[in-house]
Amino acid sequence: MSLQLFRDSSGTVRIYTVRGGGDDSAGEVRYYYDAAGTLRFALEHLNHVDGLRREIRVYYDDSGNRLWLDRRILEGEDRPSGFRLDIRDPVADFLSERC
Repeated sequence: MSLQLFRDSSGTVRIYTVRGGGDDSAGEVRYYYDAAGTLRFALEHLNHVDGLRREIRVYYDDSGNRLWLDRRILEGEDRPSGFRLDIRDPVADFLSERC
């Protein structure tokens, strides 16, 4: 698993990227946060060796509550993935994955 935190000049995490995969799949989720550190958008890309290509977009309001989820199967048959789409505390998640 590969994790990256991107902070603004005030030190607030604005983007958190999680990449992972295995022998049969690879994917990435990018979480976008506003200046207050509230989750506003998540974008997942997943590719599987059987031909699945999927994109999920999740939009959040200014309180971090889910507004809309758009799931697009670009190719193949859908399946679950191990990615969470609602990481509200990226620093805690980053540290928990590193320990």
